[in-house]
Amino acid sequence: MKDKKICTPNNAFCISEKKIILAVFAAIAIIAIGVSYFAIIEKTSSDYNSGAIKILLQSVDKFTISIALIVGLVIVSISVLAFRKNQSAKFLLITLAFGILVLEWALKLIDRYYIPGQLLYDPIENLLELTVLVFIAWGLFRK
Repeated sequence: MKDKKICTPNNAFCISEKKIILAVFAAIAIIAIGVSYFAIIEKTSSDYNSGAIKILLQSVDKFTISIALIVGLVIVSISVLAFRKNQSAKFLLITLAFGILVLEWALKLIDRYYIPGQLLYDPIENLLELTVLVFIAWGLFRK
């Protein structure tokens, strides 16, 4: 399968879709690492509860959870289609893993903004994430 390229109108500059996706993920990782670093530094300061990074993260939390939920639903849909096409146990395990991840994000959104503290306790969240990791590993290493 040939990699698609995106070019400027006069073909002076072209870049592959894979490189664009890689650049986007790299940018997200760099931003996440930077924000995490500044959040840790800010957390050790005396004015942690009113810090700019904490306020910024809290203001975009609902948005990021919603985006993660939407992306997860898209990935689950793709996984279901792949499973229907191949009927492979690997695809079933991956579909289950992403389904549980979407369930976790939905519970997280409901727990934080609609009925706070009632659905998703840390042990439940940890168990869901461990289950996702087990299903992904099992799907990847299954023959």
